[in-house]
Amino acid sequence: MHFAERGRHPLDGSIIRFGRSRDAFLALKLDVKHRAAFRCCRRQAIGVEVHHIVPESQGGPDTIDNAAPLCAKYHADFGDNPHKRNGIREMRDW
Repeated sequence: MHFAERGRHPLDGSIIRFGRSRDAFLALKLDVKHRAAFRCCRRQAIGVEVHHIVPESQGGPDTIDNAAPLCAKYHADFGDNPHKRNGIREMRDW
């Protein structure tokens, strides 16, 4: 599941999804959160963001295999660091 209907936010440059692809993306994010019981895969904190393991800017798809539930602290810490990608996958380990 990869989404082609995207645009950029005019103020911060973040990626915006439109139409059905946006709905599908929101469903994917909810699926990731449910699988993780709404907890960070790193420290089990409640309240997670869905992290792209391989960033969208580097061609990372919007798929369950490329998603990890991280709290805001670790989402910022892991960012798009290629050295931490395997660790994120191992921590997530559905």
